[in-house]
Amino acid sequence: MKNNNYLYIEDERKEKFHYIFTPAALISNFVPLIVVLDSEDKILKTAFEYKMWNILILKNRFSKATAQKLVNKIIDEHECENYLYFYGACSDALQTVELATSLNANALFSDISLLGSQEQKRVKSLACAETSTLFYLCEKESREAFCKMDENSEINRLKTLLNMFEKMAF
Repeated sequence: MKNNNYLYIEDERKEKFHYIFTPAALISNFVPLIVVLDSEDKILKTAFEYKMWNILILKNRFSKATAQKLVNKIIDEHECENYLYFYGACSDALQTVELATSLNANALFSDISLLGSQEQKRVKSLACAETSTLFYLCEKESREAFCKMDENSEINRLKTLLNMFEKMAF
């Protein structure tokens, strides 16, 4: 990783997985956690604070078990088990969906427009499965609206998404 200031967790093989965690500014029983998968280091390179959100940014591809362990640790420490949300960029779409459904997230947003047809089928089958997770999937047809990229759009997109999730939660 380029930034040595990232936190990390090691898996059973001692491989390091980097992340950034920013706790909410105020402590409350109703502070949600958003998990952002950013393996290509495109979304956020530093800690990001926004309203009353706990924000966890996974910076490289985590094994599912390691990611679950880290998310559960943060949920336990910050008592946000009832308010869990996920966001994944294109390259992390499938991992985002698998991790969010395995942890019974409230909702997830993921851009699946660049996935291959088999991966899109897998994501859609998970979305149709018995799950309480609400799916917001950005596909080719909707990419122009919410998923459109420009140089500074990732932080604005994340803020828009947090505002949307916030309306759902409260």
